[in-house]
Amino acid sequence: MDKSKLIKQLQDDDNYYGKLGQSYLSNSDILELMKNPQKFKIQKESGEREAPSPEMLFGRYFHQEILEPEKTSEWETVNVKSRNTKAYQTKKAESNSDFLLDVEVEQAKRMADRLMNVKEVFDMIDITQSDKEVPEVGMVLDGSRYLWKGKADVFNRERNLVVDLKTTASMKNFKNSFYSYNYHSQAYIYSQLFDANYQLVVIDKNTFQIAMPEISDYAIEKGQELVRQAEEQYYKYVDPKGAGEDASQHVIKFLI
Repeated sequence: MDKSKLIKQLQDDDNYYGKLGQSYLSNSDILELMKNPQKFKIQKESGEREAPSPEMLFGRYFHQEILEPEKTSEWETVNVKSRNTKAYQTKKAESNSDFLLDVEVEQAKRMADRLMNVKEVFDMIDITQSDKEVPEVGMVLDGSRYLWKGKADVFNRERNLVVDLKTTASMKNFKNSFYSYNYHSQAYIYSQLFDANYQLVVIDKNTFQIAMPEISDYAIEKGQELVRQAEEQYYKYVDPKGAGEDASQHVIKFLI
């Protein structure tokens, strides 16, 4: 397929997250590939996608509030204070789509407003000039067998800068989250795909504190190594043309 045509198709979320997009590896695949390649293989073969967590839904709405505000009116909401209520469970049973609590929507709106009122962030994102939700596909390792995909929140072409918006429940613990959520491999993948610098913009969901952490060369190197390991896992346990090993035969050994 012509790459320009492919990129245009991947701009549609249904294609990016659907069958077309599943032809490519992504940073979100790495955790399952490293933890449970058997499950990853089954889901890939069946085309299954796990239901998004409440945190993922909140993050998606927050991104849309900043980057695609025209889409926020499409969301369903429920006016309850908690998911541990009968009204929420009833709504969940009746709804055929993802939805948020009204209080979460209001929180996301306040966070977006706070973020965009910081001049340094506003100028860097440059909503009127930068490209938003930009997909890209390519190899990210020398001698790689596989193509990776990514979708930049913001691609500021004038600055040759990919800007990635993140939320966190604790800015104090974000350094740990950076590695546990594989943001270091995402930084590596995106910098390679877009041949650009990569900048995180993080906002705390509780304090509304904003940070723009500097990503070290060490973090990028660790991210690159994780990508390499993920490709090896994919080759060994998932790729039908790969090593053909059966992850279900793993025997766990440890010292107690």
